[in-house]
Amino acid sequence: NVLIGAGNQKGVLSFDPVSITLKRKLPPFYQLFKWKDETVTSIYRTKKDRLVCCIQEGNKFSLVSETGKKHFLSDRAITGTSFFIESIAEDEQGDILLGYGNRLFEYRPDIDSVIDLSRNLYNTSIGDNFIIKSTCIDNFSNLWLGLYEAGILKTSMRKSLFLNFGITKQGNFNLPYSSVYSIIKKPDETIIVRYFGTQMASVIDVANKKIVTREFKFNPLDSGMMKTLFPQFSQVISLKPFYQLFDP
Repeated sequence: NVLIGAGNQKGVLSFDPVSITLKRKLPPFYQLFKWKDETVTSIYRTKKDRLVCCIQEGNKFSLVSETGKKHFLSDRAITGTSFFIESIAEDEQGDILLGYGNRLFEYRPDIDSVIDLSRNLYNTSIGDNFIIKSTCIDNFSNLWLGLYEAGILKTSMRKSLFLNFGITKQGNFNLPYSSVYSIIKKPDETIIVRYFGTQMASVIDVANKKIVTREFKFNPLDSGMMKTLFPQFSQVISLKPFYQLFDP
């Protein structure tokens, strides 16, 4: 089931891939949650099949857990539906990281509580002048943040220590472009970084904290290159062309 926050249309919609339609009636398991009258701007399913969602009430933005408890996150003096969590990631302990603007929040399902981690981000050379567009947590509990016009921030989840990759950095930390579109994690703990406004990408070695390939053309239509980047997909038996397995 694909669940979609309906925004101004209120509640959560379910996408039916057979009829290619959006339906108001959710699968039975999800009908327990009382969100039908809320302006749901994003929704996330955890590894333990628990749901959390973000809602907007006027200019106030909150996270709502399965219990119905609302956790106020922030507000904004803009009319209309304007709040969208663009990046949500879950660590090995089941804690959920939410990025919005230059704010970072951690939701702890075990205690049904939200912690504001934003100030921990501001102690780097870029300060608070960034927008979080993508989050990724690797197998070493490192948090990677893809930033608009500010490169990448990397930190240990349990330490207030950030490592910044960017266009102004030297050597192994120098990126060719400043605006990160998405971060793709590979099984070997390298990540592929894609950039706004270009087909170019970089490969970064997480464990050794260095850029492996500073710049190359990321073309999902090139099956040969995709198989080189993602050798594990060579074992996939599919009637579809290889490139259709990838986000274009």
